[in-house]
Amino acid sequence: LNERRGIEMSKSATGKVGGAGLAAGLAGTAALMAMRMFDQKYAPRTVPMMKKDPGAYARQAVESASGMTGVLPASVERIADFLPGVAYGAFFGVAYAMLSGQRRRRLPLLHGAVLGSVVYAIGYLGWLPAIGLSKPSWRQRFPEVAGEMLRHVAYGITTVKMYDALEPKSRK
Repeated sequence: LNERRGIEMSKSATGKVGGAGLAAGLAGTAALMAMRMFDQKYAPRTVPMMKKDPGAYARQAVESASGMTGVLPASVERIADFLPGVAYGAFFGVAYAMLSGQRRRRLPLLHGAVLGSVVYAIGYLGWLPAIGLSKPSWRQRFPEVAGEMLRHVAYGITTVKMYDALEPKSRK
């Protein structure tokens, strides 16, 4: 019975940690998206050129696989195009929360910079060029690389700070 309670408590703690990580990842994603919107208007040279929006690519792949191409109204398509990026940022917030362990002291600038750099590398050195949505980072102009890296570091710092604020008290 005690073992079972321990498992239930563990599941409960995992849910709380995951929920805090989810909220933190969403906050980080909001920061990154706000910075990107600002930069698209005022510093467009810092925004990497994409062959296609990753969210639109994901939506079109789902539409094609399901045989529902062209069924969604344009307003729903815009929302559907937006959601994969939000889910991507939320996923890394949850992953950070689960992997951060029982650490009592976090260094938000350092841990956030590492988290943001890892997320950047997975996307811009990994899957985005692998599926042909963007050039690899080493073929992009310096302002594009620096701008996107800065936005991802801001994502990481925001995510870590928010997770610290939301972290379940039982783990602190």
